[in-house]
Amino acid sequence: DIAGDGCFSLGMVAHFQPTLRDKHIWMYPRLFWESGILGQVLYLEAHAVGISATGIGCYFDDA
Repeated sequence: DIAGDGCFSLGMVAHFQPTLRDKHIWMYPRLFWESGILGQVLYLEAHAVGISATGIGCYFDDA
């Protein structure tokens, strides 16, 4: 069971429409990059303090 020993759950979302309106379409992949780097930092910090972490990812784009 991949998530059986988890100590918390986290979901990351982005405000696509305002960001894309202000920054244009080039920002679309950057939003995913930013959420990915935040997830990676959380994963590394959990490992550094001695708790296990695992990433169970999903991607949903209703566009």
